[in-house]
Amino acid sequence: MADPNRYSIPVIEFLATLMREKQPGLNVSRGGPFYQAFLRPASTILQPFRDRTNTIKRNQSLVNYQVMSDQEMDRRASNFLVDRELGSRAYGVQRVYYDLPRSVVIDTTAVFLDDANRQWSPISSVAADEFDLAANVVVETAEYYIDVPVIAEAEGDEYRAEAGQVNRVLNVPGAVRTENPNDFSAGRGSETNTELYTRIAESITNKDLVKEAAISAAIKENFSSVRAVQVVGFGDPKMTRDVVNAVVSIDTILRYSFCQKVNLPLDENGDVKWLDADGNPIIAPLGGYVGAVVDLTGVDFNSVTIAAGYDPTVKISVQPGFRVQLYEGYTGDPDAGEHYVTRV
Repeated sequence: MADPNRYSIPVIEFLATLMREKQPGLNVSRGGPFYQAFLRPASTILQPFRDRTNTIKRNQSLVNYQVMSDQEMDRRASNFLVDRELGSRAYGVQRVYYDLPRSVVIDTTAVFLDDANRQWSPISSVAADEFDLAANVVVETAEYYIDVPVIAEAEGDEYRAEAGQVNRVLNVPGAVRTENPNDFSAGRGSETNTELYTRIAESITNKDLVKEAAISAAIKENFSSVRAVQVVGFGDPKMTRDVVNAVVSIDTILRYSFCQKVNLPLDENGDVKWLDADGNPIIAPLGGYVGAVVDLTGVDFNSVTIAAGYDPTVKISVQPGFRVQLYEGYTGDPDAGEHYVTRV
C-alpha cells in the first residue's frame, strides 16, 4: 500500500485493502464471514486510535498558520516550546517647564500629547520642591523644569516620537509648556502569526553555538527586540568583536620599568665616557661603578603602538605573554629585539 493517503481512509477499509493485497484468495467482501468476524471488530477497536492520531497530527500542523486565530497559533507554537512575543509600549522622558520655582507634583493622571493626539502618561508620580526646581534652570529662557518618565497609552511602533514632537500637556497645573528633549523609544506590536511561524522554523535547529543557525536562534530567543541577525565568522572583515583600541602608558605594557633608564655618553667604540665635575675624562669614578641601562636604540617608548600582525592600522588589546618586536619606523635597526609583556 504505497498510497500516501492510505492513513486518511477509515480503518476497516484500510484493513480490507491490506488483506486483499497480502491474501488475494481470501474473501474479504463486505458480506463475507471474514469481514464480519475479523475486520469489523478490529476496526471498532483500532478506529479510535486512528482518530486520535489524526487529531494530534492536525493540532501540530502549521500549514494554515496565516488564517489561524492567535490563540490557536499559540497552542501550536507551544508544541515547539516557542511563545509569542508580546508587544511593548514606547517610552521616554518628557520635560515640563515652569516660569517660577515652586513645589510640583505630577501624578499618573497627567497626559502628554503630540499634534496627532497620540498620548503618553507618567510611569509613576514625580515630585519636586522649589529648591529642586530652582536647580533645573534654562538660563536662556529663565524657565525651570522637571523631567517625567512617560510611556505610551498603547503598544505599537506608531508611538515612537522624535525630539520636540510631544508638545502639549493636560492635568498639570502651572506648567507653561512641555517638550520631549530626546527621541522616544520605539514600541512594537504583538508578534504576528507570520513572524511567529518564522521564529518556530528557525528554532528547530541544532543549539550548538558554533553553527550559524543556532547562533541566530539563540540571539533572537534572548533578545526580543532583535529582528534580524547576520552571523559573521572568524577571519571575516566584519569580525571586529575581539579588536580593542586602548590608550595606556607604555610602562604598563613593556617590561622596562623595573629600573630607571640612564642616558650615558659613549665614545666612538661604544664605551662609556667617564667625566669629572669639570667635564674632564677620568679612568674610573671615585664612588665606584653602578649598574645602568644604556639605551642604544634611540626609541621613544611612549610613542610605540601595538599593531596586529603586519598591518599597522589595526590595533589590538595587548595581553600578558605577548612579545612585542620593534621594526623600522621606531629605529634604524630593522630588528631591535623583543620586549616581553608582563602585565596590562
